[in-house]
Amino acid sequence: MNKPGTDTQYPRGLPPFPVVLAAAFLLRMVLAWKLPLLGDEVGTWIYMGRDARTLLTEFREPWLSMGPFILLCKIIGAVFGEHPLVLRLPVLLAGVATLPYLVGIVRRLGGGELAARLVVILGAFHPYLVSQSVNLRSYALLIFCTAGGLYYLLR
Repeated sequence: MNKPGTDTQYPRGLPPFPVVLAAAFLLRMVLAWKLPLLGDEVGTWIYMGRDARTLLTEFREPWLSMGPFILLCKIIGAVFGEHPLVLRLPVLLAGVATLPYLVGIVRRLGGGELAARLVVILGAFHPYLVSQSVNLRSYALLIFCTAGGLYYLLR
């Protein structure tokens, strides 16, 4: 048995990773369920009506700068329905999936268990990351890809 204060695997007072990930997921699910489509999200929903060719080849309008994402939303909407929660699921899952990458980045930069726990808590509840994880835009996917790229770059 370790002496008090020497157990670095589970810093005292901080929840384990699965608990933080579950809380992050539930927080985002509640927000995605309760929030109506707002601002730019309405533009994404409107442009879901365009055909796939237009979404993948035209860049004349600002909305079409993320045509592949809008096409993904169009496919998800056609298969599962166009409820805001359903349409937001890809970004919601990307937002939660970013958290393990943040932990990995901290560890690869030499951070200990305490730093890893703190970064996952910060990432799980940071207002910007939470809001982008329930926004029907591709920002959470970009954050996910950036964190993943940095994680693999640090190998």
